[in-house]
Amino acid sequence: MVIVAAMGMKPTSGYQIIIDGACEVDGHVEVFVSSMDNTKCGLGQAQVISYPADAVRLRQTDLPIVFRETQVPCTEWLKLFQNSNRSGGE
Repeated sequence: MVIVAAMGMKPTSGYQIIIDGACEVDGHVEVFVSSMDNTKCGLGQAQVISYPADAVRLRQTDLPIVFRETQVPCTEWLKLFQNSNRSGGE
């Protein structure tokens, strides 16, 4: 089974969406998604149409799927990105 999270058409490359994980809870599968709008941080983005999306493969299930989205401020995302680069991505 493939789960997809997508943001639809966006006017620049400054948007991202990531599926962070999934687990079975109380008779349904919760899929955790983080979305970022980096256009508010004043960082350079390509002026191109983009379609941010992420996909993961999960074990087949007949349980209902519930998406839990967290909108991450670009300043927090940048901190996480910088920390992961310092540690070699581990």
